[in-house]
Amino acid sequence: MAENEKSLMLVTYEYPPYVIGGIAIYSHQLAEWLSTRGWTVYVITGRAGLREGITVQRRGRIVAIRIYFPDISPRLVFYAKLAKRHIAKLIQRGISLVLSNSPLTGLLPVLRNTTTFTVYHMSSYSVLPFFQNFWHALKTVKPGELPLYMGYPALETWIRRDLLYSSFNIFIARHVKSEVEWLNPDLAPKISRSSVVAYPGIEYNQLSLLKEHNRRTEKTKTVVAFVGRLIFTKGITYAVEAIRSLVEIGERHIELWVFGTGPLQKWLIKQSRAIPIRYFGFVERSRLLSLLAKYVDVLLHPSLYEGAPLAVMEAQALGIPTVTFDLPWSAEFIINGINGYRVPYPDVHRLGKAVLKAKELDPDKVALHAKRFDRDVSFRVVESVLEEGSHR
Repeated sequence: MAENEKSLMLVTYEYPPYVIGGIAIYSHQLAEWLSTRGWTVYVITGRAGLREGITVQRRGRIVAIRIYFPDISPRLVFYAKLAKRHIAKLIQRGISLVLSNSPLTGLLPVLRNTTTFTVYHMSSYSVLPFFQNFWHALKTVKPGELPLYMGYPALETWIRRDLLYSSFNIFIARHVKSEVEWLNPDLAPKISRSSVVAYPGIEYNQLSLLKEHNRRTEKTKTVVAFVGRLIFTKGITYAVEAIRSLVEIGERHIELWVFGTGPLQKWLIKQSRAIPIRYFGFVERSRLLSLLAKYVDVLLHPSLYEGAPLAVMEAQALGIPTVTFDLPWSAEFIINGINGYRVPYPDVHRLGKAVLKAKELDPDKVALHAKRFDRDVSFRVVESVLEEGSHR
């Protein structure tokens, strides 16, 4: 490896094209962005076949090293166990700058002699809404989701270990940093000294162009969109009930468009027999953005927890206001009367009425407030701390 070459290892068990979701998208976009800035990025990730065991694919400055590990909960534990050998080989080759997605840092002792930057996409607070709404959650939660919620004590321990062993911390939102400090008060001084906040980021200029080229015209119906996994904590049950409450008071010119898949898919289809729901399932990203820009008036996103929700940030850049519950994560992204509305949890009737108010907001003002999430700005923050770390 050349002496002046900028190289790093990206440690993540989620990476496209085989998986989607916040961590996978973030990891891919950051790797791509850094590669255009002269970095060689070695991605240690999953989804190799059992028979293959490991595959290596190089594209430009990105080297994707895929390993096999069982895709069952807790899959990150299997990942850590099987990835450590490949991580050690890269360290032996002189690649000692590591970007690790929490909670992997604490699970990989092999990283102790490296300069490790840990990215926190959530805190252990993220699973608490399940317990706070236990009986309601049990009505819709599926067995496959239970290991996530039951693993709360382990997640809390793993994140604490990340904080102890990381050289530096990158939080994808201010509220994530605040939650981690609240849950680990004894480590708050260390977190304050060695951390930054950097949003995952959106392509603001491209979304602005898409918004301008797809000015929404007058329609006979108000189109409300839900974008996300069809699971309890993402709020799909609350979104459906909010629309139902509007229909029950005589609001007939409204339709809920749902984009996403998950355990509650069959439940959702049953609900569409009684209320106006158009279910799209999984939609490829460029088509999704085009549909949002052309037709959608309001994003209904009553999620119980988010880190930095791309669906919200991108919708706002398209001039689409967001309606959600007033929970710890949402105040950072939704300003009442400016780019959407937050209503008290769990009032679905007020959630529905807020949808009608939100569609009257100025799309240009909504979009302007999304400029702070521009990806180039956010990723430059990440690169600056990586470069500082590489000179230590």
